[in-house]
Amino acid sequence: MKMNVHKPAAGKQPGFLKWLNALYHRGNDVYGSTFDINQYPKKMVRKLYAYITGDTDMITFTGLDPAKGILLTRVPIESKLLYLVKPYFPAVKQYHFMNIQEIRSMAMRGLLPTPDPFTTRVYCLDGLGTETGLHLPNADREYFKDVLIQRHANRLLTHAASGMTIHDLEKKYGKIIEKLFNVL
Repeated sequence: MKMNVHKPAAGKQPGFLKWLNALYHRGNDVYGSTFDINQYPKKMVRKLYAYITGDTDMITFTGLDPAKGILLTRVPIESKLLYLVKPYFPAVKQYHFMNIQEIRSMAMRGLLPTPDPFTTRVYCLDGLGTETGLHLPNADREYFKDVLIQRHANRLLTHAASGMTIHDLEKKYGKIIEKLFNVL
């Protein structure tokens, strides 16, 4: 499928269109010609762009909090988009991208995932909510809920992708979701 030809319109910034075009080409390079940036909601993509630019005024204008991470829920293959936009983040906000099931597997074997989800400055959790309960010895909370609580307490930037609804994530993890993430 061919990408729509985008021309600057009133109120649209050429920087956004240039980024959108680059994202389209990166998606095709990484995932093949079946990737279509148009499958993602336009409002979400615009907010994501505002967040990535780091322009505090633009971030606030779009209703996002620059101190929180991004949570993509219920969009076509959420993790693809978070993987694709990673290089566009400023160097200080670059993140490690790790699947929840990989982290769970390592934790169950008593291994600390590398990089450590409890202390790494910026982290991205792929598949949040898909894990089954994991309680570690000497822990009073479920492992991933503890990861989220500790990251929030230490003011560590956290991004995530989930196929679950925001309601289901809040049911599973509590109010930490709204404290930690800008939900797109």
